[in-house]
Amino acid sequence: MEYTYLKTKVKVIAMSELTALQNAYIEAEKNNQEWLMQSMAKVFEDLLFQAFLRHYTGSGIDLIMPVPLNKKKLRERGFNQAFLLIRNFATYYQKKFGQTPLWKIDITSLDRAA
Repeated sequence: MEYTYLKTKVKVIAMSELTALQNAYIEAEKNNQEWLMQSMAKVFEDLLFQAFLRHYTGSGIDLIMPVPLNKKKLRERGFNQAFLLIRNFATYYQKKFGQTPLWKIDITSLDRAA
């Protein structure tokens, strides 16, 4: 899929690896267990970064952009899980490789929630 960002066409890659942990997160969400969802976010963040390294290192990614959460869901939940999952990617990358990543993380998409 292509997306226009700042007048430039970019290729969009969605990334998710379904696991038992993800299913547990979905159950916690259904049961309104915010404390559990937020504590699981760190585990997911680490797993997602490892998946990112496995699948996309060296693939020429320019931008990581979390999907905006619907405003109603954001009010109900109190946080955006997409942001929690990618917020430290640049720090993790720098620690692992000793350099700043060439890609950027755009959180302005979070302000454009429907």
